[in-house]
Amino acid sequence: MVQSFVSTNECNIYLIDIFSMNKELRYTAHHTAINDVVFHKQFDQIFLTCSNKNIRIWDANSYVELTRVEIPGVECMCVNVSIDGTSIVSGWSDGKIRAFAPKSGKLL
Repeated sequence: MVQSFVSTNECNIYLIDIFSMNKELRYTAHHTAINDVVFHKQFDQIFLTCSNKNIRIWDANSYVELTRVEIPGVECMCVNVSIDGTSIVSGWSDGKIRAFAPKSGKLL
């Protein structure tokens, strides 16, 4: 098995088996400026970032992306977590405020 790391222009890094071309996503990062970072005092094992067209929820111990919420065509300007942790509240460049479920990333 011969493997290689491959990076994309959207800051995704894959480990690819050269012969079978099977890929495994290994690392992710925002590819534009980060507009907001949030640490919730009751959920210190995670943190959130927002940038360009998405919100990402990260594991604070391993720095692995857990969930990604994407809204194409608009930029996420700010993000926060509700006090009870049941929703992610965000402000977007189209003037809308949107709330999402933390685990699934579905619009509430």
